[in-house]
Amino acid sequence: MSIKIRKLGQHIGACVEGVKIAQSLNPEAVQRLRDAFREHCVLVFNDQVISDEQQVAFTKKFGTVALTLPSDPYGGGGPVNRITNVDEQGQLIPADDTRSLYQAGNMLWHSDGSFRAVPLQASFLSARVVPPSGGETEFASVRAAFAAYPNEKKRHWTT
Repeated sequence: MSIKIRKLGQHIGACVEGVKIAQSLNPEAVQRLRDAFREHCVLVFNDQVISDEQQVAFTKKFGTVALTLPSDPYGGGGPVNRITNVDEQGQLIPADDTRSLYQAGNMLWHSDGSFRAVPLQASFLSARVVPPSGGETEFASVRAAFAAYPNEKKRHWTT
């Protein structure tokens, strides 16, 4: 397996090629991906067809999987939180439905799991149906933001 990692942005993100995450990976490949994650913070694996079970198995290679909150209507305490705007029959969920209202928080800038006593190390996302436009997920580098922060103000956060 020949893993290629191509940097995407100045401060964050890389595209990983040569990996099929639905297949088993040898320890060297897993370590290479862990190192790439530490360096780039966001890894993109294009053209992957995976099931929920395969995604969870891949996620476990990076550490303990945090379960969703039992009250989460899309996660229900399990390892997968499905963000969707269609119901089980494929019908669009009305905007005033409690499921839509619950997901409205995802439209605001947030950091997944930052409310937990031990914040999440990462989120593993997969797009199963991609709209022709919109639906973007945005990422920001806290490392780059902190590096650009004025030194006199950094002292407040580092002492």
